[in-house]
Amino acid sequence: MVHLQIEIPTWTEFENQLLYSARHLAESGTIKFTYRFNTSLRPATSLLHINGKTCFMDCADQVQFMEDPNRYHCYFKRSLLPEDFRGNVHPLNLMVNFSYKPFKMLAKIGPEGSLHLIRKNKCRK
Repeated sequence: MVHLQIEIPTWTEFENQLLYSARHLAESGTIKFTYRFNTSLRPATSLLHINGKTCFMDCADQVQFMEDPNRYHCYFKRSLLPEDFRGNVHPLNLMVNFSYKPFKMLAKIGPEGSLHLIRKNKCRK
């Protein structure tokens, strides 16, 4: 079985899509999925640990790399120039939010994620 551990710095629409997709695969029995918050990661980034390999996801809307791609088995970049598409660097497209029923997902992920989300995104007056 594939084990996927995801590290995220916060919970935005990008992380929501990633976590929802992982949860969907876990429910189908395809993978075992865990996640944790890692506040040392920069915003718009996340780490995926898949059976001993590490992938970096760079969701920033800029062409500069947030990290050195050579530090990872694969590096997914959202805003990728054609000349940078080589080696372990791959395009990342998270433009369409396919996650639906986000509250159902939160309930399945558990109270730790839900409470963190509530604390980080308090309503502002």
